[in-house]
Amino acid sequence: MSETEQKIILFHGFSEELYERLEKGVHAIVPLENSVTIASLSPGHLEKTVETMILHVLENPGQTLRAEPIINPNELVIYIHGFPRDDLFNLVNGLKLLLPDRKAVAFCTSTKNNISMILGDMIQEVLGDHAYMTRPKPQGI
Repeated sequence: MSETEQKIILFHGFSEELYERLEKGVHAIVPLENSVTIASLSPGHLEKTVETMILHVLENPGQTLRAEPIINPNELVIYIHGFPRDDLFNLVNGLKLLLPDRKAVAFCTSTKNNISMILGDMIQEVLGDHAYMTRPKPQGI
């Protein structure tokens, strides 16, 4: 997948209110000349591969796709696809400013390893990694 591809952001677990705030934030952060498609994930999406979901989203470039969202404040994930490295860091940093708890959200991007994974499995793996990285560190070590 190349850096010139359509840019996609998938949101998992967010309330409608927070989703709308982040959606507006994306459009404020990402330059207008860059088309971004934003989607909230529904339960049916979790059974598809990441690549299948990306292809599904690509059928509606530059639009916001709203499904019946999965609202789970304990499983907040933002999946980002197609952004060059510098734009990716700007996007993540900008979105973190809009979050009530920056550490509650796990961010991930497309990789050769996760593109063929089942979306629900990938989300659980990302959440596990996120929990490990944000766990309280032992004192005195």
